[in-house]
Amino acid sequence: MGKSSITFAGESQMDIIADRLGLDPMEVRLKNATKVGDITSAGWIIRSCGLSECIQKAAEKMDWKQKRYEKQSDIGIGMACMIHSCSTRFHPSLDSDFSSASIKVNDDGSVTVMIGTSDMGQGSDTIMAQIAAEELGVKLEDVQIISGDTDTTPECMGGYASRLTFMCGNAVKRAAVEAKKKLFEAAAEKLEVCADDLVARDGKIYIRGYSDRGLIAQLVPALSHNGKIHFKRIF
Repeated sequence: MGKSSITFAGESQMDIIADRLGLDPMEVRLKNATKVGDITSAGWIIRSCGLSECIQKAAEKMDWKQKRYEKQSDIGIGMACMIHSCSTRFHPSLDSDFSSASIKVNDDGSVTVMIGTSDMGQGSDTIMAQIAAEELGVKLEDVQIISGDTDTTPECMGGYASRLTFMCGNAVKRAAVEAKKKLFEAAAEKLEVCADDLVARDGKIYIRGYSDRGLIAQLVPALSHNGKIHFKRIF
């Protein structure tokens, strides 16, 4: 039985219990929601969790209380929560899971992202491109993904265990952050401002609050020639 089937059974019981006790199923879930610092039955320490905020926001957006108060026959509204693990610790020589990513900002401002995992139809190439594009302030169509090529891409433990968005995505993000930092440092010197005053958007680097001075085409070649524009990060 899959996790979704087990969750359906458990959450159905939560609704039955709430109904018999005259309680709001949402409030029951809020009282029992996983929080930061909790330890699961498997011994995992929850270090970040937005479940309570998610329940509250979902209830607000769907007008939960009003719709439950105005119940109509054959029209229902429901809520369910579940925990789903991701990542793995099967690597023989390491104590934890990891992914790595390599990013190259090209002379024309386009971006090449190299990742070791393969997209098997789950959309991981698109997600990695989105992460890189958002962090570097470039258009999605300006990001090229090279994935699963053992001759050119860095190591990744694979596309399984629901791990790629979190593990490989963070590796891509960290590589992009490092690349942007180097670009900002060079741009700050050229524009004679502090790097903290810069922002990246539309494939260029601007002074925050100004759109008439943008750099990228004349900036990247200078960095490339010094071998500073190729970044690799492991998460």
